[in-house]
Amino acid sequence: MTSSTSQSKQLLLCCTPLQCRVSLYLIQQGILSDFDFVYIAYSNSSTVTTYYDSVAELASTSFFLKPRKQKFTIISNLLFVGENLYRINSADYSEVFLASIDHVFFRSILALNKSLLISTFDDGLANIDHPGLYHGSDYKWRDHLYDYALKLLFSIPTSSSIILKISRHFTIYDGIQNIAPRSKLHFVPIFNDIFSGVSLMDQPLLLPETSIFIGQPFSEYLNASQVNVLKCYLESVKPDYYAVHPRESVPILPNIPILHTRNLLIEDLVASLAQKTNIHIFGAFSSALINITPNLCKKTYISILVDSQEIHRRTLMQTAGCSVIII
Repeated sequence: MTSSTSQSKQLLLCCTPLQCRVSLYLIQQGILSDFDFVYIAYSNSSTVTTYYDSVAELASTSFFLKPRKQKFTIISNLLFVGENLYRINSADYSEVFLASIDHVFFRSILALNKSLLISTFDDGLANIDHPGLYHGSDYKWRDHLYDYALKLLFSIPTSSSIILKISRHFTIYDGIQNIAPRSKLHFVPIFNDIFSGVSLMDQPLLLPETSIFIGQPFSEYLNASQVNVLKCYLESVKPDYYAVHPRESVPILPNIPILHTRNLLIEDLVASLAQKTNIHIFGAFSSALINITPNLCKKTYISILVDSQEIHRRTLMQTAGCSVIII
């Protein structure tokens, strides 16, 4: 990737539509100005391209990188770094903005320029889920060994060492503990404004109060019995619409009308619908329940698990303005 050499130039690194959405707010506020943009895409969905394009058109230079699918994640990550790192001259930049501090490609960029000022922003619930991915508990021994080898062989920093170097962190979760100290947190209310990509023609039939269930890939963290309990609950409340998660191959209740988000994040679609009628969203541990501020709609968290982390999540959801239903 080519760019003009300037000591004040910024580098933006993203790999999800939500990260692009936060970045748009930082651009609007003038926090990101003269910047180059790198997006690592794990799909070519219309949602990905919509949010990528919205940021790319404002960047000096942008690059859309798509990793090849490999069976072994560690090997594919290293191959991806080797194939693409040459595109970015980290010496051109004085500051980097990123959310996925665990991504080996982004960490490799930091390894090449240790004087980079590091500004971070939320990657979703991983930032506030204690314990969780960015707080060490989800790391297995293999992950620790992998990080140690990268640091020893290539001087690639670990996520924990990056956290210690954060100069400022921009968060969509106001008043909630994050990866950076409170003194470094800056609240960004990104879903208070309507995203320019919302098309009113794509909106569903609205009722005086429209209820939306937020889907998830439930099989990834619930067993068959727990999924069945959730099914029974949904059959009793009969939501008006079901917002299917991108990784959810089949909705757990096929008879509920599907809410087609088209090319939008569910958060942006709900924010748009909330301008027209009263919205009630509910779901299990979905980031949308926290990302959407309670002044926009009514929110209900369905608690299914009973472990200590779930107890913490109930408190977290209540802090975010959700009522909690235990089933």
